[in-house]
Amino acid sequence: IKRRKSFDGLVPGIADLLLQAGFSENMDGQVEDLLRETGLEKEAQSRFSQELAEFMLSRDHEEPARFLYQTAASLDPENREALEALSRLESQTETEETMPERPQRGEEKRREERISMRLPEFLSVEFTLGTGTSDEKRYRLGVLNYSGYGLGLLVNERNRELLKILKPGDRIEGMTFFARWALVKVNVTVRHITPIADGEHMGQHIIGVESKELIDDGSGEEEGR
Repeated sequence: IKRRKSFDGLVPGIADLLLQAGFSENMDGQVEDLLRETGLEKEAQSRFSQELAEFMLSRDHEEPARFLYQTAASLDPENREALEALSRLESQTETEETMPERPQRGEEKRREERISMRLPEFLSVEFTLGTGTSDEKRYRLGVLNYSGYGLGLLVNERNRELLKILKPGDRIEGMTFFARWALVKVNVTVRHITPIADGEHMGQHIIGVESKELIDDGSGEEEGR
């Protein structure tokens, strides 16, 4: 299993077992246990997760494939193939939904537009909540949209418990943002939690988060203007 060619015979059977076990309802635990039990190094675990994703996608299981690509990128930030595949998947499901707008006028609106243009195109985020090993849980959310004020994270049924855990003003330490060619780890503040009233994601929610580090990085060139 430590050689790439040995994955081929394992992937179909493991993918089918994950689907039969209700993969979409308990992805984190199943995949983490599976990869840990292989005894592979992180880079090899990433490659294995990527090949599982490719097989899932070939069977039209897009959500499991997306998760597995995210896992592959998280395990090995240098896995360009996984990041590219994740980018293609996200672009296929891109939506025109926007975060609720704050009143803007004059210079404030122009500032938001400048910052928004400089932010990387983030695809997903990962973060951990909990105060100790016994109650810590890792979450992965897709990025639905972004502006100069922050990002809108999509909360689907799998992560619905976050609606009871988080509230505006909460601070999340060390949130990892996955872009096409990079990973960024920053602290964020929850600004709003908003239900989606229509469109492809109707019935789900957006968590709007803001990071001073991201805004500063995006606006640095505009200082003094």
